[in-house]
Amino acid sequence: MTIQNNRIHDSLDGSAISMRSTGVVKANTLSNNKHASIAYWPDYPKGASNKLDIINNTISQISYTTTNSKASGIAINYTSGKPSENYFNNFYIDHNQLTITDGNSYGLITCFQATGTWSISNVQVTNNTMTDGRVTPNYLDGESFMSVISGNLNQ
Repeated sequence: MTIQNNRIHDSLDGSAISMRSTGVVKANTLSNNKHASIAYWPDYPKGASNKLDIINNTISQISYTTTNSKASGIAINYTSGKPSENYFNNFYIDHNQLTITDGNSYGLITCFQATGTWSISNVQVTNNTMTDGRVTPNYLDGESFMSVISGNLNQ
């Protein structure tokens, strides 16, 4: 599945793009969404590609309200209780532009793994431009689950 060239803003019910299996999310413009602008959850069996590419997206969280305050830019959520065929290991987060100026303390890119789930082994976060204008910047959450972190520009 490919989700490409969309403009989504002010989504107040869940994530703007919520991936539940493998695929490609690219060249989307996403802004001011209540939850992560792009999120992955292991709710359905993985596809043949065995990977999720999140590439060349522009994400901004710059206009928070009380109903729009929980967002990361990109979130990989490895939750427990799903069949083993739902889990895959290859996540490529590359050449995205992420900006946050207000809101919570979540990282611009987050990766969470619940206890007792299939292990994440290949999360590559490369060549992203991340601008964090909050008082305490937080570019990445869950770095221990990210196998490659390189070429990112943190501003």
